[in-house]
Amino acid sequence: MKVLVVVPFLSGKGGMETVLVKVWKFLNQQSSVKIEFYFPQGVKDNTFLQDLTENNVKSFNGSKIIRQVSGIAALFSKIKQTDADIVVCMSTRLISMVSKAKVILNKKFKIISWIHFSLYHEKAVNIKDLKKADYHLSISSGISRQMQEQGISSNKIFTVFNPVERHNTSHIKIKNTKNFIYMARLQYSGQKNFSALIEAAKNVNRDFVIDVYGDGSDKDKIVLEIKKLKLEKKFIFHGWNPKAWENISEGLALILCSKYEGFPTVLGESISRGLPVISTNCPTGPDDIIRSNNGILVDNANKLAEAMIDILDGNIYFEANEVKNSIVDLYEKEYFERFLKALKKIQES
Repeated sequence: MKVLVVVPFLSGKGGMETVLVKVWKFLNQQSSVKIEFYFPQGVKDNTFLQDLTENNVKSFNGSKIIRQVSGIAALFSKIKQTDADIVVCMSTRLISMVSKAKVILNKKFKIISWIHFSLYHEKAVNIKDLKKADYHLSISSGISRQMQEQGISSNKIFTVFNPVERHNTSHIKIKNTKNFIYMARLQYSGQKNFSALIEAAKNVNRDFVIDVYGDGSDKDKIVLEIKKLKLEKKFIFHGWNPKAWENISEGLALILCSKYEGFPTVLGESISRGLPVISTNCPTGPDDIIRSNNGILVDNANKLAEAMIDILDGNIYFEANEVKNSIVDLYEKEYFERFLKALKKIQES
């Protein structure tokens, strides 16, 4: 089976990049699959690909228009040359372009969508173009439901989730500490909704600290709001660090307060290290990851504050090994089995 994965322009610092590298490494070891990842527009920062010996993806920081126009030409040329059985597209715009090239060039491959966002909350997702794909790899139960709501048959959808690396040991202390962890982009009221965390912190009348790992264009606004509320001692900003987990030695729980997600890998990264999580029950992904023995799903900032207080007061306690073992079905071994099984079923269809 020959598979071509077409990737949109990426920053080089997100969760999609992490998943790509893991899948790339795994499928390259499979004798039954010949895989190629193609980046028609390059990437903003190709550092995340540095461990891949076959990587020849260039960084691109020029004009968006030049990047997109040259990307269209490059993609058409690639489709003309490919003899792939399956072409996986990681954006609906790519699905549209590949489907047009397929008709023009009289190709016979199957087109598969592999979208990493909630269909209803990401402007770049075009449902009409999504339906041009023959099959769909879905990264969460929520996205699968959204696809079915849009009239896509469940027989065309394969819910594979995203891979979580298993950690048999962990150096993170979750007892006798007052620290919470936040690890995501700094967006005040956008997707990551840091304002909800500020609102919750304001209502937690306890001794605690939130270690913030991440960066973003809203950082100055966030810091200003924290100062206005006199919460400076409650937040410690560590900046963005690709190896942040290596620097975390203690924590009561990781907090995510997003308005929407695709599949929030950071929750799995935390749970796999025995660190429980608190997350908004947003569309889509958290309800696939959080179970009663590894974390708490909340609906708003007030409920987030209540969860923080319950953990600080010891009313709710999680055992590290039980937390780690709670998502066996999402660890890499099981994920790759699902992913490969989905590709084989699609090829045989």
